[in-house]
Amino acid sequence: MFIVPLCRFPLVWRTVLAAVTLLALATGQAFAKRVALVVGNSAYRYVPELANPRNDAQAVTAALAALGFEVVGGFDLDRSALEGKVREFSQATRGAELALFYYAGHGLQVAGQNYLVPVDAELADEADLDFQTVSMDAVMRTMERERRTNLIILDACRNNPLAKNLARSMGTRSANVGRGLAPLETGVGTLISFATQPGNVALDGDGANSPFTTALLRHIDTPDLDVALMMRRVRRDVMDATAGQQVPWSNSSLTDAVFLSSGGAAAAAPPAVSSQAPDLEAWTAIRDSNSPAVLEAFVKRFPDSLYADFAKARLAEIGRQEAALGNSSLNSDLQSGLAETLGESLRTVLAENCHETGSGGAICATSALKSQGSNSYQVGNLADGDRSTAWVEGVDGDGVGQSVVLVFGGPRPVGYLEIVNGYAKNADIFRKNGRVRDIEIRADKNKKRVRLDDTDRVQRIDISDLGDASAVEVKIMSVYPGSKYDDTAISELRVYN
Repeated sequence: MFIVPLCRFPLVWRTVLAAVTLLALATGQAFAKRVALVVGNSAYRYVPELANPRNDAQAVTAALAALGFEVVGGFDLDRSALEGKVREFSQATRGAELALFYYAGHGLQVAGQNYLVPVDAELADEADLDFQTVSMDAVMRTMERERRTNLIILDACRNNPLAKNLARSMGTRSANVGRGLAPLETGVGTLISFATQPGNVALDGDGANSPFTTALLRHIDTPDLDVALMMRRVRRDVMDATAGQQVPWSNSSLTDAVFLSSGGAAAAAPPAVSSQAPDLEAWTAIRDSNSPAVLEAFVKRFPDSLYADFAKARLAEIGRQEAALGNSSLNSDLQSGLAETLGESLRTVLAENCHETGSGGAICATSALKSQGSNSYQVGNLADGDRSTAWVEGVDGDGVGQSVVLVFGGPRPVGYLEIVNGYAKNADIFRKNGRVRDIEIRADKNKKRVRLDDTDRVQRIDISDLGDASAVEVKIMSVYPGSKYDDTAISELRVYN
């Protein structure tokens, strides 16, 4: 079975653990051995980082480990490491009755063939496909070498800037680079389910999980629900969540009903032998996570574990870091870039209200509302991947004339800007605060004016016509007034090339 959630931008980890109460596929008997390969690639080196794949893969790893799966896992893998994990997985699945592969990250199709993209891929030339990616066909051959039920989860059909780079280099052959992934042919005993139709691009979503995974985890623990019917329910939920923009797609060669959760024979399936206790395996999977939701879920799932104290300590540290969002100063290289791009006067205003990002850049604002109690409204909230936090401008009035600037640390192509308008924690808070109506977007010396919809959905704006830029400024030109507060908010803001 191949489940493919291909793109995303928090279904929180506690939902994963609550939902995946039993992942023992059954076709009339229990599986004696279940092996999973779980990979999450977020920290791409030559294109902007992806917000969610690492969190998603950590959550899936923890859930499967707690359920007794023998898990081969890895995060932010380069080509060599990814090939090594596939090889390790191939060896571990010998004699297994169920093999599961979960991949979250970039993927692309060229001439009808699908490729998984490691974090060190640059793809400046067509020949790089053979040396910088891992063919999906190779993974499938590994899984279908023995007769068994296969389950593969690919989170790889997001809008992929590497595919655009490759297409530009291929000239007249650029038509061979397709959108999303191509259909996959499978052997008997396999179900493939994509987050969206082959050749299409799935939405990132507004939190730490994609709309597809949100729906999948909502239904995965329904007892005695055949997986084919489950995927139809997932399709319906995703279509509802995305207003019909995304339609999951499945391809099945199963010959019997398959149940992910069963009250019958599968419920008595003995777990795979593990060399570690469930809490240790789960902690190993999520110990590097900076997601409060993931850590809180671990504490809730294993409250008496020694590692729960470690998770609590990490949560406390994250809390201290969040309290400091927006209070750091910009390093000298980024300050110089701001001066060259936007001018010395604006650089001086911005430099004291900046939050450096993990991609070597920063996000800055001309003002920010002071924290109130435990609530922070600093500029770092715009880059945390959590729509329940927001940047709120900090001047009297509605904030018209205030700016947010995304600093890249050097010139790069810009493709589109993605924004979650207003304070999108919930519908009530969204309406009480001001929301941005018109914005002026400036990329170095070029600029354009855009009107935003008054909605808390993700809005994507094409800015490719602005050319290369070292920084992108988003200036508030007019607002939708709040019903209670004058302040104007933005929950998330990102720029992709």
